[in-house]
Amino acid sequence: MADKPTGKFIIYEEAWNTMQQYASIAYDTDKNEISGITCLRKVEHPKTGKNVWELFDPIILKQENTGVTTELDKDALTEYYVKTAVKHHPENIRFCWWHSHHTMAAFWSGTDLKEINAWKNDSWSLALVVNLFGDYCLNVSTWDPVEHTEDVPLEIIREAIKPTAEQIKEYKELCSSPAPVIQTYNRTNWTNKYRQTNQVGIWNKPANEVVVDALAKEDVLTWNKHDNALHYTELHQELTEEITDLMSDYSDGTVDYKKYAETVKMLNARLDARNAKMRVKKIVKGKLLEFSATAYPEDHIKYDSKEVEAIYEGALSSIEIASYNGGYYGFH
Repeated sequence: MADKPTGKFIIYEEAWNTMQQYASIAYDTDKNEISGITCLRKVEHPKTGKNVWELFDPIILKQENTGVTTELDKDALTEYYVKTAVKHHPENIRFCWWHSHHTMAAFWSGTDLKEINAWKNDSWSLALVVNLFGDYCLNVSTWDPVEHTEDVPLEIIREAIKPTAEQIKEYKELCSSPAPVIQTYNRTNWTNKYRQTNQVGIWNKPANEVVVDALAKEDVLTWNKHDNALHYTELHQELTEEITDLMSDYSDGTVDYKKYAETVKMLNARLDARNAKMRVKKIVKGKLLEFSATAYPEDHIKYDSKEVEAIYEGALSSIEIASYNGGYYGFH
C-alpha cells in the first residue's frame, strides 16, 4: 500500500508563485478559473528536519475553462502522468490537483467535491484550491481502509528578503544606536555607567583577555536570609548575559545547535556547582530560532521552585534600592 499522508505539507515560494501567476493570467485574460497538477514527494523540512510532503513543480495542461469551472483534458493528463513518472523514477512521486477561484473565496464547491471524489484510489489523494488574494484550502482524502476527508495547513517556505547595497548604505549613514547601559557593582556601591563596550560572552572572549565571570566563581550560595544579596544578583545577571550572547551567536550562525547544547550543559554544570537552584532550559532545535527571537533571557531560565525565583527577584530589588541608599545589600 502507498505511503499514508503522515506529516505536514509544505510548498516553496517559487512554486506557490507559479500557481498564482497562472491564476492571474487566466483571470486577467478571460476572467476564468484555471487548473493543473503539482508533484508531491517526501522531504525533510528545511528548518525542523522532520519528514514532510512537498508540493513542487506545478504545471498546467490542455484544458477548458469558464469563470466557475475548469476541466483538464484526459489525454493530456495521462501523457503527463507517464512522462513525470519516468522523469522522477525511482523516486516515489504522487500528484496533487490544483485549481484557482480567482477573485472568489478559496472553498470547495459542489463541482470541486465531485472532482476530489474522482481521484479516489487505494490510499489517499490531495487537492488544492487557491485564489488571487493568497488564500487556499488544502484537502487530504483518505480512501482506504476508511474514507475520510479534511482540510489541512500548507506551509509556504519563503526565501529570506535580502537588503540591497543601497539600503545598507542608507542604514549606515542615517541610523545609529545609543550607548548600552552597563551595570557595574561591587560590595560597596552600585552604579550605571553609559559607555561603549564590546559584550564578551563565553564563546567570543579574546584569547589574550582573562574574564572572571560570576558563574565560574567557587563560592557556593548558602540560601541564608542574612546573605549579601549581591552574591545572588551577580550570578543571575551573569547568567542572563551569557544567555543573551549565546542566543545572539545562534541567531547569526556563529554557534550551531550542537555548540548551543554543549554550552547549556556547561552553564548548568556551573550553576549546580554554585548551588544556584536554577538552570538554563534546553530548547529543541526546531523551536530554538523562533524562541531566541521572541523570548527574554529570563525566559530561558528554570528555577527549582517559585520560592527560589522569588528570592532572586527580591535580591535584585534590594540591590536597586541600595543603589540609591549606598548601604545594606541584604534581603528585604
